Amino acid sequence: MSYTFVGVTTDSSGTNVSTVSFNIGAGISPFVVVGVEQQNGHAAPTMTIGSGTPIQLNLDFIDPSTNEVFFSNVATGLSGSQNITLTAAGSAFETRSYSLWYFPSIMYLSHTGSVAGTSFTIPVNAGDSLFVIGHAVGGAFTYSGSTVAPTGQRAITGGSNNPESADWVITSSALFNVVASLTGDHAAVTYSSTPSTSMTFANASSIIRM
Repeated sequence: MSYTFVGVTTDSSGTNVSTVSFNIGAGISPFVVVGVEQQNGHAAPTMTIGSGTPIQLNLDFIDPSTNEVFFSNVATGLSGSQNITLTAAGSAFETRSYSLWYFPSIMYLSHTGSVAGTSFTIPVNAGDSLFVIGHAVGGAFTYSGSTVAPTGQRAITGGSNNPESADWVITSSALFNVVASLTGDHAAVTYSSTPSTSMTFANASSIIRM
């Protein structure tokens, strides 16, 4: 089931609660995927959409300096412009960089993976949708060196640590190599229109919390 990319934005309010607004489409109850890159990341983040509907955290990649997270949920009864609120435990953090996609129907988490470095592999199946978010020190970077170039390379301007996101529509089952052109922290999730019979976690030098 094909997704729609909504856009990217950043928030540098300097508090531990961050609210941004996205248009999640005209149809009711899209499946929403939000990727967040946080400077000075903090553990135990939570997210809500609209009047307070929780969005499930499907990947939490934590290292001492940054935090790439993926949330997703069926936003029942919601459409159009909605506020998305991210709350992190602990002290205030500095910059959050958001990427948002949505689907016209419910999707299922298939695989997750992350790396503190440049590249990692993640199992994919034909028909999956793959989303990546990350940061790299040293300037702008891309994921064009991956197994195939992204369907969309989503630059996130205005964020610290050069945040970037990307997405793919997977056409064949394989081990997919996610490759960033610069070293940093990168995290990925795949979603399918059917429940996965076996979930695999690809993990390199990171902590994943489900």
